[in-house]
Amino acid sequence: MIYNSAVIKEFDTNTGNQENVCPYFINSCGYIRFQSKNVSIHRARVDYYLIYLVNGAGYYRINGKLYTAGSGSVVIYQPHEDQDYYYLGEDNTELYWIHFTGNSVAQLIEGLELTNGNVFHVGIKTEIIQLFEKIISEIHIKNPRFHTLCISYLIKLLTIISRELYAGKDGARPSKKSDIGQCILKMQMEYQYDHPVSYYAKITNLSVCRFIRKFKETMNISPIKYIEKIRMDKSKELLTNTDLTIYEISEVVGYNDPFYFSKVFKRNTGLSPTAYRKLR
Repeated sequence: MIYNSAVIKEFDTNTGNQENVCPYFINSCGYIRFQSKNVSIHRARVDYYLIYLVNGAGYYRINGKLYTAGSGSVVIYQPHEDQDYYYLGEDNTELYWIHFTGNSVAQLIEGLELTNGNVFHVGIKTEIIQLFEKIISEIHIKNPRFHTLCISYLIKLLTIISRELYAGKDGARPSKKSDIGQCILKMQMEYQYDHPVSYYAKITNLSVCRFIRKFKETMNISPIKYIEKIRMDKSKELLTNTDLTIYEISEVVGYNDPFYFSKVFKRNTGLSPTAYRKLR
């Protein structure tokens, strides 16, 4: 099991934390990958619980009925609602989750029409994944006003989920092709590895040429440039928020040669890594 949890306020994972003073409050957020063991949970928390599955499946018992939610599904539990669900190790399930509360959440959820059920399907959306990652990162680093920024990410996350749901109901074309979305997810999670383009083309069952063309049509950037962008964004985050050396950062983001890393970084930002760090 791979687990990355970021906690602001949570005394008991089975009951959670309820805030009645703040309009919105995030208790915890994280990512988890189940690799071998089966996991079963049965509890009722006092806060909201949102799950976003990015791989595999989850099995949720809701009002006496068992629902199977696959990749791209969102599961939302209301406060005090019975949470009875499990994951099978053989499914290699990966998911993001967030617990949140506040005296204005009910109104927001209702306004976004996310109260009509528990399980929704929005597909794999890069923007949703990035928002989860930003919330996790902000909670870990805890820069000034980090929680205010996290709340803005949470509201945006819920809004995007609502938009995707109702765009689908209106028959509109999804903003990202699902197969390209799977590749984007892989790139976000494996950007530090030097996978050839053929590795991603295979995921979509397309030839390399067709994959590159389809990716550029969807993202307005080539696959190689997109991975480079992810690496540069991560590099800027590490340069700003950590004391890792340039050599260490280059290794973390996937460059074995720190001199080449510095060259790529300057080409993208106009500054060397050292000069960029001095701006913080």
